Amino acid sequence: MVARISQWLSVVIAICGLSVFSGCGGDDEGGGSLSAEADQADKIADPKMRAEKLVAIAAKQRKQGDVNGANNSISKARVACDKIARNNEADWGKTTCLVASALFQANRRSDAEGLVKTVRDSFEEISDAYAKVEVVAALAEVYGAHMKNQASKGEVYLASVEDDAKSIQDANSRTRAFVRIAGAYHQLDAASESQRIIDIMVQAANELEDLRKRGDSLVIIAEGLAKIKMTDEADELFDAAKAVIDEIESANSRGHAFVGLARAHGRVGQSAKAQEALEEARQVVDKVEASMRAQLKDAIDITKRQI
Repeated sequence: MVARISQWLSVVIAICGLSVFSGCGGDDEGGGSLSAEADQADKIADPKMRAEKLVAIAAKQRKQGDVNGANNSISKARVACDKIARNNEADWGKTTCLVASALFQANRRSDAEGLVKTVRDSFEEISDAYAKVEVVAALAEVYGAHMKNQASKGEVYLASVEDDAKSIQDANSRTRAFVRIAGAYHQLDAASESQRIIDIMVQAANELEDLRKRGDSLVIIAEGLAKIKMTDEADELFDAAKAVIDEIESANSRGHAFVGLARAHGRVGQSAKAQEALEEARQVVDKVEASMRAQLKDAIDITKRQI
């Protein structure tokens, strides 16, 4: 009997030993597997994708308490940032801010502030207005999340690109630029500034004579507000957008506008409303000219799979 118990204990100990060496949570979550995943990520050819993947892995490693692994992954991400072509201004600036944020989270403040300074000293040279807004918004969000004692600098930088946003000719791109600015002000806890930008956007959208463009702009604003948790304001604008879309005379344009509305609802996790908007799109399919009907049907089918 004693021999059997001893044999059983040996088996248990062996199994426990294997568990220790393989890491808690299985292969997908083990520190070793994440280290291997980071090595694989470091081979991704596109430096932006490489940096983003490495930052995501570092967050998992930090959560598991693998400080050295997280630091190694972030360092690799930083190298990847340097490989992004400077003529790809938006990707370089936003990715550098992403890595700076990861460095702050890893308590590597000096390294993080060095990257912040690099972006801060460079964004004025960005020629494309939309790219400049995106980079400055990302920079301001770093101030809001990790440098609150200097948050006023983030506000100054955001104010400096408002004219750049105004200069963007395409209505939807201009709206998206202002959405980024409003979201960054929100991250900085500058509520009055965020609301000021929102008011500018809504007024500009409502002044658009083309109903399709007006509806699309309101959808973009509503989605942006939903993403920064201004839920009531977002819902109000989503409803306003739907009312505008209902008035679009062209069945084809109205159908595609409803598809856009459905996708926006889906991206912010409002599945039921997304389905409602998609049903509105289905209702107009038969009213669309035969030559354009297939394109609308395809858009509806693709959106259905996405939401």
